[in-house]
Amino acid sequence: METTKSKKGKFAVTTVFFVLAVCFILAESGIRIYHLTCDRERFVWLPDQFLAYVHSGNNTFKHHYTEKERITVEHKTNSFGFLSDEITVEKDKDTFRVLVMGDSFTEAFQVPGSKNFCGRLQDLLNNYPEKKYKKVEVLNTGVSGYSPLNYYLYFKRELARFEPDLVLVQLFANDVFEDNTAKAKSLLDENGLALKTNRYFSQEYFNHPAVKTEDFNGNPFGYRLKRFLIEKSRAFEYFYVKFYNTRKASDFNQKMIRVDQYGTGYQFFMLDPGHVLSKDEAFREKAWGYTQKNLLALKKEVEGQKAELRMFYIPMEVQLKLDRYGEHVSLYVQKHMGTYFNDLLDDFSRKNNIRFLDLLENFENNKAKGLYLSRDGHLTETGHEIAAETLFNDIINDDLLSEFLPFGDKNMATSQSSEKGGN
Repeated sequence: METTKSKKGKFAVTTVFFVLAVCFILAESGIRIYHLTCDRERFVWLPDQFLAYVHSGNNTFKHHYTEKERITVEHKTNSFGFLSDEITVEKDKDTFRVLVMGDSFTEAFQVPGSKNFCGRLQDLLNNYPEKKYKKVEVLNTGVSGYSPLNYYLYFKRELARFEPDLVLVQLFANDVFEDNTAKAKSLLDENGLALKTNRYFSQEYFNHPAVKTEDFNGNPFGYRLKRFLIEKSRAFEYFYVKFYNTRKASDFNQKMIRVDQYGTGYQFFMLDPGHVLSKDEAFREKAWGYTQKNLLALKKEVEGQKAELRMFYIPMEVQLKLDRYGEHVSLYVQKHMGTYFNDLLDDFSRKNNIRFLDLLENFENNKAKGLYLSRDGHLTETGHEIAAETLFNDIINDDLLSEFLPFGDKNMATSQSSEKGGN
């Protein structure tokens, strides 16, 4: 017979498990309710051990911003965290898949998904009467704050498996600055390319010696377990996000964000050849050189998947010749900016046989239509419409929707387009 002591022990263990289960259920329920009060089902951005942060999957949320009045836009992500419709990893043979990588201009929280340039481009391509494919998918994988380092790492780790036919990379005026900052937060391989990157500065990675790719564990058990728990439990997700974000207040991170080359007040230095960072020739060449390295590494990865890489540049409003700029511009620049960075991108693209589309000319021609939000600084619905039409015309003019166009022919078309001037 069981002794009284044994019974008491079992009762105590059962009680502990019961209390823990109740606490977990209460925490899980409470945090889910908390998210709903914040107009979301879960956090929009989640920490990632390798990519710094990513969009959460299967999330619905509302984005609020203010122009003359408060504006609310509803969004949802699919199971992969894309701001696109649900898809399968493997695409049908009669589907042409376009993968768009970019920053907050591609992410485009300020307009409904159907009204941003990705949604509009998908509609334009699917309604094109001479397309040979049954369906065209345009996947919006844009994430706020991403730059070419992130695009390379994101494609290599996650996006290559989606078998894109065409990869469009959206570039912006702060990309070189952001790449320089991201590099300082990253663990680099023997070629100087990122193996993993942090959201915040860490002494663990800063000036860390190169790590051989063959010695790097890119899929440890702890990482897989964290991802599983984050997907299954809002309570675990909440506490993990809060714990991770304590790194923002670390002494090292606070020290580094006050250094000129990492401080956000200088993020658009590549627009201005007279800027203090641009005039530092050694720094400018180092930072710009790293961005070129990232773009070339991305090109290699994309072409390794038998896809084509194209880049396009969305200008900053201050690059347009306007009598008056929006309120957002005054936070960063106080004068009209020219095409210094655009010219560097164009020259780089020509030398490396990459199709490059500069949207500045079309934006300048349509500037009277109001392409930028004044206080927010991102594109209006009209701005997205102009961007989508420009990308659509570029794709159609190069006949990329011809039936089962071989990869070699795609490269030939790209080369011919570049020789014509890249516009």
